[in-house]
Amino acid sequence: MERPLVASAVCLLSGVVLGEAWTYYPLTTLGVMGVGGGVIYKRFRRQWNHWVFLAVLGLVLIGMIRLQIATRTDSSDDLARFATREPVRLIGVIDEPLRHGPESSLVFVAARGIVRGGDEVPVRGRVRITVRDLVPDLEYGDSISAGLRLRPASGLRNPGGFDYAAVLRRDGIRALATVHRPGEITRLSTGGLAPLRRIYAWRERIRQRLDGALSPVSSAILQAMLIGETGSLTPEIREAFMISGTTHLLSISGSHLALVAFVVFHLAGRILRRMPARWLLFLSRRVTLTRLAVLTTLVPVVFYTLLAGGQVATVRSLVMILVYLAAVWFQRADDPLNALAVAALLIVSWDPRAVFAISFQLSFIAVLAMALIGMKGVGGPTEPASRVESEPSRAERLFKKLRAYWGMTVAAGAATLPLTAFYFNQIGWVGFLSNPIVIPIIGMVIVPLGLVCSIGAILFDSTTLPLAGLNDGLVRGLYRILEGFARLPASELHVPSPPAPVLAAFYIAGWIGLSPRPGRVWKGAVISLWLLIITVWIAGLWTGHSDGRLRVTFLDVGQGDAAWIEMPDGKTILIDGGSAHGNFDLGRLVVAPYLWDRGHWRIDTLVASHPQRDHMGGLIYIARKFRIGEVWTNGLEKNADFYDRFREMILEKGIPEKRITGDGLPKPFGPARITTLHPAVGTDLKSVPSRLSDNDQSLVIRIEYGREALLFTGDIERPAQRKLLRWGGRLKATVLKVPHHGSRSSIDPDFLSQTAPAAAVISVGANNPYRHPSPETLAAYDSLGARLYRTDRDGAVRYETDGIRRTLGTQADLAPRPVPWGWGMTAVEGSNLKKLFSRGGAARLDKG
Repeated sequence: MERPLVASAVCLLSGVVLGEAWTYYPLTTLGVMGVGGGVIYKRFRRQWNHWVFLAVLGLVLIGMIRLQIATRTDSSDDLARFATREPVRLIGVIDEPLRHGPESSLVFVAARGIVRGGDEVPVRGRVRITVRDLVPDLEYGDSISAGLRLRPASGLRNPGGFDYAAVLRRDGIRALATVHRPGEITRLSTGGLAPLRRIYAWRERIRQRLDGALSPVSSAILQAMLIGETGSLTPEIREAFMISGTTHLLSISGSHLALVAFVVFHLAGRILRRMPARWLLFLSRRVTLTRLAVLTTLVPVVFYTLLAGGQVATVRSLVMILVYLAAVWFQRADDPLNALAVAALLIVSWDPRAVFAISFQLSFIAVLAMALIGMKGVGGPTEPASRVESEPSRAERLFKKLRAYWGMTVAAGAATLPLTAFYFNQIGWVGFLSNPIVIPIIGMVIVPLGLVCSIGAILFDSTTLPLAGLNDGLVRGLYRILEGFARLPASELHVPSPPAPVLAAFYIAGWIGLSPRPGRVWKGAVISLWLLIITVWIAGLWTGHSDGRLRVTFLDVGQGDAAWIEMPDGKTILIDGGSAHGNFDLGRLVVAPYLWDRGHWRIDTLVASHPQRDHMGGLIYIARKFRIGEVWTNGLEKNADFYDRFREMILEKGIPEKRITGDGLPKPFGPARITTLHPAVGTDLKSVPSRLSDNDQSLVIRIEYGREALLFTGDIERPAQRKLLRWGGRLKATVLKVPHHGSRSSIDPDFLSQTAPAAAVISVGANNPYRHPSPETLAAYDSLGARLYRTDRDGAVRYETDGIRRTLGTQADLAPRPVPWGWGMTAVEGSNLKKLFSRGGAARLDKG
């Protein structure tokens, strides 16, 4: 078998993927394994003996079993059992360095026990504690006791959305908590590995030096690049790197470590070759200069990994670098595929869940593409020996290296393009221009200089950063370059996530296109099929949405509101956009990706029900990134930063604004009608703050289509609901968006009696501090006989009607259930398969 290490890695990775499928589709997985095994046996039966086939099967089974073991939890001592928001005392050990942001710090604790009612119960699992508005005097290795209210490690659930809960599970985090007072966490003792405590203490001192010596932008960027601290990165910085295709440079990943290893290795080689001849002779008797350069490279690379906090993605990159250095040591560096295979075997054997991490996929795909391109040769055809008359000049050698470097960069960018489109709904074509320029600047100038100055400040106990002005100027210059790339025409191309068949076709075609064996006919057929699938996918981006059906999606935006409406004639409306605070912008994280995923780049009507952060905050990003036909507001002004930025964005883009009042006059939207019912005509919102709260001045909008009607109520409470009773039968709705997240203050029996909904949707955050929805709200809607949907439990809620019949479904309905072995397993697996291939299933997989 050619390249047995590569084949072993493929088998193990296949086993991990099949192990994930086994949980939900065991019978289908068995069928796939049977068919795949038969195809492999038929293809290789004359080349492999039976032992090889057994080894292949064994590695696949090992991958499946390893994943099942890694994802299994013992409920008896699972920390998640205590994530009920009831007060408990946690006993545990801080197992990684703290992460800091401008308004909070994150503390990661390996739990040892829970004290409740005087008894300590042993538990397992990690807790992420968010410490607000202060920097805790804690560090790695500290044993702590903390009085907390633990909540489940969950995320928002939307069609095609990012599965944050899966990321937390992969990191072993079983509960979350928030602390506002320093006295809630007590240090019991210090511990941990002494070298790690020293390095992590240096890391914290470097962070403080950067914060004190550099401008905020330069400090945030250098902290991310030097020590892996990303908490200070603003949305503007992240966006500039994202649009310019260089966001990978903000995390200490394979590119950073590879550049550090490259610089140190070649610098060590040059220094060693300039040593006195007597020393060289002495060393060459024991070890070659190449191996000595490898040993010299190990120390700074490992140190840099630890200085960056030893985060999972960084350690995975370190494994890849160490494997390659081992290949250089054993003179096997000419075959990078084997080195990559060994790295994959080590990483997946240690943590099989890494296969599903974005960083793992992007890193390995990029390195694999560069390896394949390098093996094909990107320097162009070489001349036969007989025709070579002289050695190439220095300029020719430099040009050849630059061409090879550019080819590698383009290969990595092209290989990761489908994944970035899938995960981030963006095609970063600008990266093909920016990366060849920016990567050398960062890897050979900014990062080495920043590391030397930072470590020098620590070693010499300096209170400031040496060459602070130079570091600041270089980083600011880099940032201006990236901003320039980000401003290029059409630099920001957002697309729906490519379906799984398109991803598979892309990589299969790429592999075959680079393979040296298949003939041109076979390659041409596969590439033609790939182009056909891509064409079909791209054509689908501009498919119209006007099919005569009314669709509404109540997005899961936590403790806030956001409803996306597709009218029967294809017009679109967005009512509210969730909250936005710092980096936590639900317009950017939830609403915009959902719209791009469905092929929408224009919103005909943007509705801000009332100026509160949990409704209007996310609309700032939406107004900036989408073409907006018009904006509806209630006219109320607010002395708040989010309101000012929303107004500035509307004025900057010249979006027409309409102040909407409850005139009760239906407005036609194709075959549907929209009626605004509140606030009342003639109400001077500025003069009645004492009589009507901000909540009670929310826009109330009714959409009617055929026999169906929906009522969107914002945050209105009893006073506004009493005023709305004047509309009588016009309040009736088949589906009601429950006012004010289901609060106790928003229940009026007469209002509920007039609306008489068949279904009601509560947009509410899981484990919110307001304890919404209230028990009284739940009881009131239960007494009406209305079917109640909650975004905190059901995720996004989708409504669809042709004006006669309606369907309602939830994101939770689309989640597959683990299949229990027994007589009923076929029914459960059948249901899972139906969910997978249903609308919003296979083509809109959650991204974790």
